[in-house]
Amino acid sequence: MTFAAIALLLTFRRVLACFVPARRATKVDPLVVLRCEWEPRLHQAIKRRRKANVLQETRDQTAGWQGSTRTARENAIVEELAQHLDEHYAELLASG
Repeated sequence: MTFAAIALLLTFRRVLACFVPARRATKVDPLVVLRCEWEPRLHQAIKRRRKANVLQETRDQTAGWQGSTRTARENAIVEELAQHLDEHYAELLASG
């Protein structure tokens, strides 16, 4: 009798240990979780891209090359893309 009671008690405790976190997880919006997970990665990607652009421009200037590896138009496109990413990141922060 005692063994059966302990077995039932432990089984109930295991079910409860699984049910409570699962119940709490159903109350969270998955998009909010994904946004919180991806915002830092997006910000890091923007920083890495800007750093790569600065490094490339520095190499172009200090290496004594005849011309840049990127045209002025390409530089403008990269800067415009970085600006759009910044705006999108700001919208994500404002909405979340």
